[in-house]
Amino acid sequence: MKTIKIKAGGITNLTDARYFAAREVEWLGFNLVSGSAHYMEPNQMKAIKEWVDGVKILGELDMLDALAIEKAWQELELDVVQVGHFTVLDALKPLADKSIPIFKEWVIEKAETLEGLAEQLALFQPYVQGFVLDFQKNGINWRALNGAQKESLAHLCENFPCLLSMEVTPNELQEIITLLQPMGIQLTGGSEEKVGLKSFDELDELFEVLEKC
Repeated sequence: MKTIKIKAGGITNLTDARYFAAREVEWLGFNLVSGSAHYMEPNQMKAIKEWVDGVKILGELDMLDALAIEKAWQELELDVVQVGHFTVLDALKPLADKSIPIFKEWVIEKAETLEGLAEQLALFQPYVQGFVLDFQKNGINWRALNGAQKESLAHLCENFPCLLSMEVTPNELQEIITLLQPMGIQLTGGSEEKVGLKSFDELDELFEVLEKC
C-alpha cells in the first residue's frame, strides 16, 4: 500500500492500536521501559496484541545487555526489538547470529550533530534493521533545520535505513518525503479522551499525505 513504512510508537491503548492497524502501519511500538512516558505493562501489551492483525509488534526497550534483549524478545513474542540511544555495540553483536530484528534509537541532541552521525551509524549497521532518528525528544522540528542540515539528513537517509521521528505538519511531511526519501516515519499515539474515544483528525491529515507516496 505505501512505499514509506510507518511505525506507530508509544502505543498505550487499544483505540490507538486498532486505528494504526487499520491504517496498515508496519509496526506497533510499545514502550516497555518502566517509569518512562507511554510505559505499557507487558501483560497489557499482550492483551492489545490479541486484538490487532497484520502488523509487527515492536518492543521499545532501553539499555539492555544481549541476554536481556533476547529474553524480552522471546517471552513477549515480539517481532522486533528497539533498543535505546545508549545501548552499546557489544550488546548487539551476540544477537546478529540469532536473527533477532533490532532497531537502534538515536536521539538527535542538536541539529549540528547530523554531519558527523554517519560514521557512528556505520558501526551499528551490520547488526540492526534500521535506525529511529528521534528529533522529537529534544524539540527539533523540520523548520529548525537549515539547508546544510537537511542535506546531511538526506545523506543519512540515502545511506542508512532510517525512520524519522519528528513533529511535522502535512505540508512538511510531503517535503520531507520528497527531499529525504527515508525508509519510514514514526508517528506517535496519545491518550484517550474517554475509554475507546479520541480524535484522529491530525493523524488522518498525515495519512492522507502518506497515502499518495
